[in-house]
Amino acid sequence: MTAALSWRLLVIAGAGYLVLHLVAALSTVVVPTALAVLLSALLAPVVGWLVRHRVARGLATAIAILGGLAVLTLLLTFVIGALVSGAGELAGQLADAVGSVETWLVEGPLPLGDDVVSDLSDRLSRWLSEHQARLASWAVTVAGGVGAVLTGAVLTLFVLVFFLRDGERIWRFVLLAVPARYRPRTDDAGRQAFRQLGRYIRATAAVSLIDAVGIGLGLLVLGVPLALPLSMLVFVGGFVPLIGAFLSGAVAVLVALASNGLLTAVLVLGVVLAVQQLEGNVLQPLLMGRMVRLHPLAVALAIAVGVIQAGVIGALLAVPLLTTLRTMVVVLARSAAEPPGPVASGGGTTEGEAP
Repeated sequence: MTAALSWRLLVIAGAGYLVLHLVAALSTVVVPTALAVLLSALLAPVVGWLVRHRVARGLATAIAILGGLAVLTLLLTFVIGALVSGAGELAGQLADAVGSVETWLVEGPLPLGDDVVSDLSDRLSRWLSEHQARLASWAVTVAGGVGAVLTGAVLTLFVLVFFLRDGERIWRFVLLAVPARYRPRTDDAGRQAFRQLGRYIRATAAVSLIDAVGIGLGLLVLGVPLALPLSMLVFVGGFVPLIGAFLSGAVAVLVALASNGLLTAVLVLGVVLAVQQLEGNVLQPLLMGRMVRLHPLAVALAIAVGVIQAGVIGALLAVPLLTTLRTMVVVLARSAAEPPGPVASGGGTTEGEAP
């Protein structure tokens, strides 16, 4: 029994290893396709609504994509404009915050002497100077990757058009690879997973917006400078669970410490914690539901694997992929005891259908 279980685990681990390497080797195709799946899950309800109102599927696809691009362009213009306009002042505030923390470590209640803090500061300065060349090479790599980003964006848009227009036919073709007796439950699992993926994306955007508004209002009331860029940073960070909210909240607290003092920083920390508690205990259960919620350990491990495999894009895609896999496993487990039925067929992709 133990030997059989060990062999199965080894086979699963080997398959997972090969899949990860295959994904890494084909990342220029896999990442745009994954982004297209996410966007199709977000836009499929719009296309379905237009089709039900007697709009041709091709025209409905064009309307959904053009409308989505317009909204995305406006949002990115607003977010990036706010971040860029306050980037210089934000960097200065953070530098002042680091100095304030250093002073507090020396003069505050902690038993740290000036020599200890100076040693830590010198080590940080040496690390930055030693890694300056590496940071410069990273910047050159990012600048040189603009062409790859544009290529990926074009491929994502191309795949998205066909997912929205011919999603039902593509999904039926994929189901042909599944044995006939398991095809109905696989079809049901795929459609429910696709629906939950769209729900996750919409809920994440709504939660990030509410977090940004709540923390931004708190910063305005407390008189903290750069409230708009900081709230935009909170909004962007909300799309990376756990890590994004923590980092953006820490930046807001540091800026409040440098500009308004310790009391305001403590109040900002209270605002950040209150908003995050509201998010975790009210907003996420209400907007995402039981099927979409994941354990924090699973989220952390998924983000870690995503960062290792694909950097920032991997961090963004890790949790949606985990959500999709979890939904499929739950649906397949629930329907395992049910007798197989005919494969469901439909005319077009709606909110509950796979692309």
